Amino acid sequence: MANFSNLSIQNKFKIVILFTNAVILLLASLAFVINEWFSFRSHLVKDLFFLANLVGINSTPGLLFDDAETITRDLASLQVNSHIISAQIFSIDGKKVASYFRDNNRIDSTGTSEIKPVADHYAFQDDYVEVFKTIIFQKEPIFQPQFLGTVYLQSDLQEIKAFWDWLGYIVTIIFLVSLALAFLLASKLQQFITAPIYSLLETMNLVTTHKNFSVRCHKLNHDELGYLIDGFNQMLVQIESCNNEITQSNQSLSHTLQQLQQTQQQLIESEKMAALGNLVAGVAHEVNTPLGVAVTVASGLNMLTEKLAELFSGGKMKRSDLEDYFKHTKEGTTLVLKNLSRAAELVKSFKQVAVDQTGEQTRQFQLKPYLHEILCTLQPALKHTPHQVTLVCDEEITLTSYPGAFSQIITNLVMNSLVHGFSKTMAVSDPPQGFAGQMTITAKTENHKLMLRYSDNGKGIAKDILPHIFEPFFTTNRQGGGSGLGLHIVYNVVTHKLKGTIHCESIVEQGTTFIIEIPL
Repeated sequence: MANFSNLSIQNKFKIVILFTNAVILLLASLAFVINEWFSFRSHLVKDLFFLANLVGINSTPGLLFDDAETITRDLASLQVNSHIISAQIFSIDGKKVASYFRDNNRIDSTGTSEIKPVADHYAFQDDYVEVFKTIIFQKEPIFQPQFLGTVYLQSDLQEIKAFWDWLGYIVTIIFLVSLALAFLLASKLQQFITAPIYSLLETMNLVTTHKNFSVRCHKLNHDELGYLIDGFNQMLVQIESCNNEITQSNQSLSHTLQQLQQTQQQLIESEKMAALGNLVAGVAHEVNTPLGVAVTVASGLNMLTEKLAELFSGGKMKRSDLEDYFKHTKEGTTLVLKNLSRAAELVKSFKQVAVDQTGEQTRQFQLKPYLHEILCTLQPALKHTPHQVTLVCDEEITLTSYPGAFSQIITNLVMNSLVHGFSKTMAVSDPPQGFAGQMTITAKTENHKLMLRYSDNGKGIAKDILPHIFEPFFTTNRQGGGSGLGLHIVYNVVTHKLKGTIHCESIVEQGTTFIIEIPL
């Protein structure tokens, strides 16, 4: 049944027609055979009764005159009928008067001596049929009929067997011819049913393969299949309309998404530039202090030099004046050199970090010194707070990567701690007054990965907020000027530029930890 269900409709139609035709032919043939069987048996019995009646009529004179020899000669004439196995004549008292056997040498297999004649009776046995027919003599119609005896005939069933062979041959020929005609008719007529289905299937394949919803199935007939095709075409019309609307909506959404991505990228770049601007302002302020000291000391040294030159030109310069000048000059130049070195260090750190943040090039660098330079540029934001940053990093870690990416990560994480972890917000409870926060940066290599761990002991992040911290424009300090892009930039830099992973662990009032893994 499973194999039949997987056949094509065309083959199913042919099989159903042939099977139905075969069942009808078998039933009709069975009815025909049964009818012919009983009809042939009836004719055979009638023929035997007719023959027995003739034998009785011919045996009547012999029975009347008790002439068994004449009866025997009459019975011998039955040899012209090859189907008669034996014939016997019984007298009125049941005694056998004469007999005939098709094979003269054959002993009476029916046990003639045991046969008891009965009136007008027949019976079918395994391989023969027997008939009893009474012999009646009537002189004149006015006289009563006189019972003279009984005729017994035994005939073989060769006629029935021959009839069966002939009947089987005829039925087989009729059955095969009918099946052949049914197959031809089914092959011709099935197209009226399968043609619309194949047309529908072809249209469906065009739609599914080429996504062409404008094609339509051709309607061949105004029957149930025609109504099905009408419904399918109507469905295609609706699908085409919906598809056009979806296509237009997708185009509009794609355009809107592109604009949003561009806007987001612009905001991210603006955030980067704003961070760089803050870095510039902080470094400028930091550089201004040592430069101001250096300028002040240089002015003093200049005044001392002019004073000494005036004394020297007036011939009033004393040894003590020269010694005082050397003393103040030595102190001044030391102070100028110290402050200018500090300013040079700040400018150098700012220059390297600024170039890395604005550039997209990879270079080889030592991680620990570079992290020190980043923290140096963050001093303007840290020096007015009691919070401290601790760096724990292996000295030998050397990377070939994007140094600006690390600058953006560390800068945003530190500023995130200062703005959210250690300041007043409405997200969680505030830290106590004068609280000294601790930020720790740990870096090491493990299994061909750089394990960068940043943690603080600030207020922590609530569980309901934690899943959203890397989303763009999500912030809990909007009133404090937070843009919601800091951690989003960190996430993008780690996952996209550095091909790494980042996740956050936090406990409220205990602190927050960011764990970053970057493949080497």
